[in-house]
Amino acid sequence: AEVLAKVLQQMEYDLILAGWRAIDDSSAQVGVRVAEILGLPQINLVTKLEVEEGKITGHREIEGGTEVVEVPLPALVTAQRGLNEPRYPSMKGIMQAKKKELKVINAADLGVNAAPKVEIKEIFLPKGK
Repeated sequence: AEVLAKVLQQMEYDLILAGWRAIDDSSAQVGVRVAEILGLPQINLVTKLEVEEGKITGHREIEGGTEVVEVPLPALVTAQRGLNEPRYPSMKGIMQAKKKELKVINAADLGVNAAPKVEIKEIFLPKGK
Protein backbone atom coordinates (compact mmCIF):
# COMPACT_ATOMS: atom_id res chain seq x y z
CA ALA A 1 0.00 0.00 0.00
CA GLU A 2 2.84 2.39 0.83
CA VAL A 3 4.55 1.79 -2.51
CA LEU A 4 1.31 2.21 -4.46
CA ALA A 5 0.46 5.40 -2.57
CA LYS A 6 3.93 6.83 -3.23
CA VAL A 7 3.56 6.17 -6.98
CA LEU A 8 0.02 7.59 -7.03
CA GLN A 9 1.20 10.77 -5.29
CA GLN A 10 3.22 11.48 -8.45
CA MET A 11 0.17 11.15 -10.72
CA GLU A 12 -3.02 13.06 -11.42
CA TYR A 13 -6.27 11.17 -10.86
CA ASP A 14 -9.93 11.64 -10.02
CA LEU A 15 -10.87 8.05 -9.26
CA ILE A 16 -8.78 5.07 -8.19
CA LEU A 17 -10.35 1.63 -8.68
CA ALA A 18 -9.01 -1.30 -6.69
CA GLY A 19 -9.99 -4.85 -5.97
CA TRP A 20 -11.40 -5.34 -2.51
CA ARG A 21 -9.49 -8.46 -1.46
CA ALA A 22 -6.01 -9.85 -2.01
CA ILE A 23 -5.80 -13.31 -3.53
CA ASP A 24 -2.91 -14.38 -1.32
CA ASP A 25 -4.35 -13.82 2.16
CA SER A 26 -7.82 -12.32 1.60
CA SER A 27 -6.92 -9.46 3.92
CA ALA A 28 -8.85 -6.68 2.11
CA GLN A 29 -6.23 -4.16 3.24
CA VAL A 30 -4.45 -2.66 0.22
CA GLY A 31 -7.19 -0.45 -1.24
CA VAL A 32 -8.30 1.03 2.06
CA ARG A 33 -4.71 1.59 3.22
CA VAL A 34 -3.83 3.40 -0.03
CA ALA A 35 -6.87 5.67 0.47
CA GLU A 36 -5.88 6.34 4.08
CA ILE A 37 -2.27 7.20 3.17
CA LEU A 38 -3.44 9.53 0.39
CA GLY A 39 -6.16 11.08 2.57
CA LEU A 40 -8.89 10.12 0.10
CA PRO A 41 -12.53 9.30 0.79
CA GLN A 42 -13.31 5.70 -0.04
CA ILE A 43 -16.25 3.43 -0.76
CA ASN A 44 -15.69 -0.30 -0.36
CA LEU A 45 -17.35 -3.34 -1.94
CA VAL A 46 -19.10 -1.34 -4.66
CA THR A 47 -21.48 -3.22 -6.97
CA LYS A 48 -22.77 -0.15 -8.84
CA LEU A 49 -20.97 3.14 -9.43
CA GLU A 50 -22.22 6.48 -10.74
CA VAL A 51 -19.80 9.29 -11.52
CA GLU A 52 -21.26 12.78 -11.63
CA GLU A 53 -19.75 16.24 -11.64
CA GLY A 54 -17.33 16.33 -8.73
CA LYS A 55 -18.70 13.30 -6.88
CA ILE A 56 -19.32 9.57 -7.07
CA THR A 57 -22.19 7.51 -5.76
CA GLY A 58 -21.45 3.92 -4.86
CA HIS A 59 -23.98 1.19 -4.17
CA ARG A 60 -23.00 -1.78 -2.04
CA GLU A 61 -24.85 -4.84 -0.84
CA ILE A 62 -25.62 -5.05 2.85
CA GLU A 63 -27.69 -7.55 4.78
CA GLY A 64 -31.27 -7.12 3.63
CA GLY A 65 -30.68 -4.37 1.07
CA THR A 66 -28.39 -1.91 -0.64
CA GLU A 67 -26.46 0.94 0.93
CA VAL A 68 -25.83 4.08 -1.15
CA VAL A 69 -22.75 6.16 -0.31
CA GLU A 70 -21.76 9.47 -1.92
CA VAL A 71 -18.26 10.98 -1.69
CA PRO A 72 -16.45 13.85 -3.43
CA LEU A 73 -13.74 13.29 -6.01
CA PRO A 74 -10.90 12.40 -5.93
CA ALA A 75 -11.72 9.12 -4.23
CA LEU A 76 -10.85 5.44 -4.09
CA VAL A 77 -13.37 2.64 -4.73
CA THR A 78 -12.89 -1.07 -4.11
CA ALA A 79 -14.88 -3.18 -6.55
CA GLN A 80 -17.04 -6.16 -5.72
CA ARG A 81 -18.22 -8.81 -8.18
CA GLY A 82 -21.09 -7.39 -10.21
CA LEU A 83 -19.67 -3.89 -10.67
CA ASN A 84 -18.99 -4.50 -14.35
CA GLU A 85 -19.23 -7.03 -17.12
CA PRO A 86 -15.69 -8.27 -17.85
CA ARG A 87 -14.36 -7.69 -21.35
CA TYR A 88 -11.85 -10.17 -22.68
CA PRO A 89 -9.01 -8.92 -24.89
CA SER A 90 -8.85 -9.83 -28.55
CA MET A 91 -5.78 -11.56 -29.97
CA LYS A 92 -4.82 -8.25 -31.60
CA GLY A 93 -5.05 -6.51 -28.23
CA ILE A 94 -2.90 -9.19 -26.58
CA MET A 95 -0.23 -8.83 -29.24
CA GLN A 96 -0.24 -5.02 -28.93
CA ALA A 97 0.08 -5.28 -25.15
CA LYS A 98 3.24 -7.37 -25.54
CA LYS A 99 4.88 -4.40 -27.29
CA LYS A 100 4.02 -1.89 -24.54
CA GLU A 101 6.75 -0.71 -22.22
CA LEU A 102 6.52 -2.10 -18.70
CA LYS A 103 7.87 0.36 -16.17
CA VAL A 104 9.37 -1.37 -13.15
CA ILE A 105 9.51 0.74 -9.99
CA ASN A 106 11.73 -0.27 -7.10
CA ALA A 107 10.39 0.55 -3.62
CA ALA A 108 13.87 1.58 -2.47
CA ASP A 109 14.05 4.17 -5.29
CA LEU A 110 10.86 5.71 -3.87
CA GLY A 111 12.30 5.86 -0.37
CA VAL A 112 9.80 3.30 0.92
CA ASN A 113 10.77 0.41 3.16
CA ALA A 114 8.91 -2.47 1.56
CA ALA A 115 9.91 -5.01 4.19
CA PRO A 116 6.94 -7.00 5.50
CA LYS A 117 5.47 -5.75 8.77
CA VAL A 118 3.76 -9.05 9.48
CA GLU A 119 5.56 -12.30 10.07
CA ILE A 120 3.77 -15.64 9.67
CA LYS A 121 4.97 -17.93 12.44
CA GLU A 122 3.04 -21.05 11.52
CA ILE A 123 0.32 -22.32 9.19
CA PHE A 124 -1.53 -25.50 10.08
CA LEU A 125 -4.77 -27.38 9.63
CA PRO A 126 -7.03 -27.85 12.65
CA LYS A 127 -6.74 -31.25 14.34
CA GLY A 128 -9.28 -33.83 13.18
CA LYS A 129 -12.13 -34.78 15.49
